[in-house]
Amino acid sequence: MSVTCQPKLEKSLRKRTSNTTFCDLKTKSTVFELREDENWTYSKYHDAQGMERKIRARFPVGADGKTGFTRKIISGRKAYIWRRLLRIPTKTWVALNWHITLPTPESHPQSPLWKLGYTLEQVYDIFFPDEFRFLCEPPPPSRVTIRRPKWPAVEI
Repeated sequence: MSVTCQPKLEKSLRKRTSNTTFCDLKTKSTVFELREDENWTYSKYHDAQGMERKIRARFPVGADGKTGFTRKIISGRKAYIWRRLLRIPTKTWVALNWHITLPTPESHPQSPLWKLGYTLEQVYDIFFPDEFRFLCEPPPPSRVTIRRPKWPAVEI
């Protein structure tokens, strides 16, 4: 099981966002309002100079920590966010607050991968490739809980 190491995650996010025109990294900003419609998420925030700004995004990422505004607003809508994620053509996952277990032939008997001889770890690696894992070795504090997902399994 791998867990997120915040410094490595931030370094990777900064590197990736600096080399693309598909997203912006807004540092030293404070979100104070989020609202959504069918296609967009709209955010109001204060930038590094304290100016009020507005932005819209199809998939915003709030990296404001476990007690941050973004998590408080979104945490009650996990199922809705999960459905929105499935509509995104490219799924690049960087850090999630998921509680997962490895899939097994018993938990996912419909998967054709078992008949092809894949192991539990190989199935996990298919859906969570190495380049999207951020490891945090002890002693930094981390917490990993292994449970079944709280939402229904999704057929892929």
